[in-house]
Amino acid sequence: MNGSIRKVFLASTLSLFVMTGCDDKNRTTTTTPTTPRTTTTDTPTDPRLPDTYAVPRNTDVALPTKRTDGPSARADAAAVKGDAEVLAMLSAIDKKEVHATAEAMKKTLSEPVLEFSKMLHVDHSACLEKTNRIALESGVTVGAPAQADQLVKDGQLKVAELVKLNDREFERAYMAEMIRGHMNALSLIDNQLLAGTQNAAVKEHLTEARAKIAHHLKRAQEIQDNLDKGGADNKTPENKTQEKLPEEDK
Repeated sequence: MNGSIRKVFLASTLSLFVMTGCDDKNRTTTTTPTTPRTTTTDTPTDPRLPDTYAVPRNTDVALPTKRTDGPSARADAAAVKGDAEVLAMLSAIDKKEVHATAEAMKKTLSEPVLEFSKMLHVDHSACLEKTNRIALESGVTVGAPAQADQLVKDGQLKVAELVKLNDREFERAYMAEMIRGHMNALSLIDNQLLAGTQNAAVKEHLTEARAKIAHHLKRAQEIQDNLDKGGADNKTPENKTQEKLPEEDK
């Protein structure tokens, strides 16, 4: 009898032990895994941004800004950059005309075209000199931006084509080019250069240069009209000196 009781007790104890083990096993397998902590310096998902532009996800972190020079300093930097480009473009206009007139004066020109070329050469040379002086006084470095450089090169290429013409053909083509170039210069000053600067000295210089260019354009149109009409004043200085004086009455 005692043996039977002992067997039942051992069987009950073993059964309880097995059940406890199974319960523990079930609890272990259903435990929710912990979420790994994210760092505060993850790079943005946009692959176009370099690593140096990584944005911290922690909004409590103060982000560095690019405004380290203050509003007034940034405005001054923008103005200097604007003035430099404006003066560079005005210089390009003057260099283009100085080169064109120098080449034109190597040809045999009629007196009006020759005098016109001399006037342009003097005026644009003076404007170029004043541009350099204003840049120096304003602390502006006048470089050669692509647009200004291209303007000068285009002018040189055009003149190189024109000088291949004979003197008579050259005059007409040259004056037509002067009209076109001065109209473009006025448009550039009115639509871009005057609006591109807040410097009083630069604005005044542009206004004076514009007046000169407008005068050149008007004179060029007058000469071109006279050339089209075959005016008497289109003779070259050499031809004028070779004209015979009327004989005196005997």
